[in-house]
Amino acid sequence: MAAKFFRKMVGLAKAEATYGVDPTMTGAADACLFRNLTLSPLETEEIDRDVVLNYFGKLPKIVACGWAKLSYELEMAGSGTVAVAAPWGRHLLPAGFAETVTPTTGPVTYDPVSAALGSMAHEFYLDGLKHQYLGGRANLTLRKQLRQVPVFGLEFTSLYVAVADVANPAPTLTAWKEPEAVNKANTTFSLHGYSAVMESINLSLGNAVHYENRPNEEAVHMIPREDVKGTVAIRADTVAAKDWWAIARAGTAGALSIVHGSAANKKVQIDAPKAQLFRPRYRNANGITLVEFDLACGVNAGNDEIVIKAL
Repeated sequence: MAAKFFRKMVGLAKAEATYGVDPTMTGAADACLFRNLTLSPLETEEIDRDVVLNYFGKLPKIVACGWAKLSYELEMAGSGTVAVAAPWGRHLLPAGFAETVTPTTGPVTYDPVSAALGSMAHEFYLDGLKHQYLGGRANLTLRKQLRQVPVFGLEFTSLYVAVADVANPAPTLTAWKEPEAVNKANTTFSLHGYSAVMESINLSLGNAVHYENRPNEEAVHMIPREDVKGTVAIRADTVAAKDWWAIARAGTAGALSIVHGSAANKKVQIDAPKAQLFRPRYRNANGITLVEFDLACGVNAGNDEIVIKAL
């Protein structure tokens, strides 16, 4: 019996044209550069048979339904070509975004939506074991940490498909460009109109994703963006420079903007027009005082609480 090596993994992903229907993927067109990948190929809901018996113990459980989960990170980098979507863009659609490409000049913009929610299919080949996931929808997290690669984090719930013995396809990963670290040269940050020295920021879209199995329906449903929130840590400054404590006390909303990337077609911009700061607390970073806030992003005109652009 031959061992299955975890490092011999090929992962594919593609947006579904029809919910839950295999969109047909190839290693050449749909291979992805995943990191921190976690696969849960089968989650089940079991029913206990609480019947009266003439002895100790229970009868075997009944499996009511089964689904699948997976999570991963994608490196945040531009496509390298003007007006061309980066390969991570398709992964934002099942998290409640729509993609708009401005021809010739760009940018490629991802706006949150409240209707026509997308879904995604995945295939993971684990050294000859094919795991297919259909009808996937996700929560999205944005993570930027000083001197680290910024990433999109995604947590999917999907429909279960039986595992099969299939040889790994040959992946083509040239569309996935090398990312750049978060630092002074590559990253600009503005919060409430002030260029604060940023240590880290984490934002979650707050999508509630759940599997449903009822007569005449099996699907993953998503209630998107209940509360776009997270944390942000910046270097403490004088009150005269920026009175963050008064801003937090009043619940004042202001703009948040991050642009990451050293050159055109390598940049990713994240904007939130109504960012609020709450519950400041101090942190020690190599002897430097940081102030960390809970961060909440509200809507402005609607479907705009967070907008992502590839520049």
